[in-house]
Amino acid sequence: MTRKVQEVRVGPHDIAASRFAIAPLHELVALLGLLANPALAGPMTPWITRVTPAYRRIVRDPAVRAVAKRAILDQDLLYRAGRLAAYGWAEALDDLSPRVRWRAADSVIEVHGFADGRVDLDGRGLLFVPTAFFDLAAQLEPAWPRSLFYRARGVATLWETRPGPPPEALANLLGRSRAALLAALADPATTTWLSARLGMTLGAVGDHLRTLREAGLVTRSRTGRSVLYTRTALGHALATPHDGGGT
Repeated sequence: MTRKVQEVRVGPHDIAASRFAIAPLHELVALLGLLANPALAGPMTPWITRVTPAYRRIVRDPAVRAVAKRAILDQDLLYRAGRLAAYGWAEALDDLSPRVRWRAADSVIEVHGFADGRVDLDGRGLLFVPTAFFDLAAQLEPAWPRSLFYRARGVATLWETRPGPPPEALANLLGRSRAALLAALADPATTTWLSARLGMTLGAVGDHLRTLREAGLVTRSRTGRSVLYTRTALGHALATPHDGGGT
């Protein structure tokens, strides 16, 4: 079988020129398509199954899931942009999609499943666009910004229920809300994502994170207009369950 692969050749200036963005209109069109034809939902089937019976209500009041989905996309942007800036193409493309591969020897991004061809970025970079509702798409025509659409990390949280309560010992030490926040920071996250995930107001999340930061349990870093919170080594040690055994 003939292999179909689109090759994207990158140069020394393309990392700095590459950008990350969210395309709300693409998300809306893809979502409406899946609601109309759930058989195409793939890994999004659990969420589509859940929301379809209440579709009219969701259309009237989409705020809760819209905030959660936007937070997931924002978090993916921060994660991938950080990987690209710090480690280069190989790390940024790792686990992006099984159909995307970095060929280091030739400085080429292979995008499988599309018509054969080769595109040179010529220092203009690549636009990365995370999405929840489809797997992979590429826009490599010269009239438009060269773009790669891919499924964002963490979309399964759209249909997961809220996490269970934090460990009792941690809750007794920090208070239940702060303990829940520390437990939720197994991966770095924004306040918007934490608010949607835990059902807390943004103000409450911000207040608790400030206290955790002053105690040396979390730290924050800014990427563009977003702030990402992550555990410190001490915070990770406190949040990691222990068996309570001794020697």
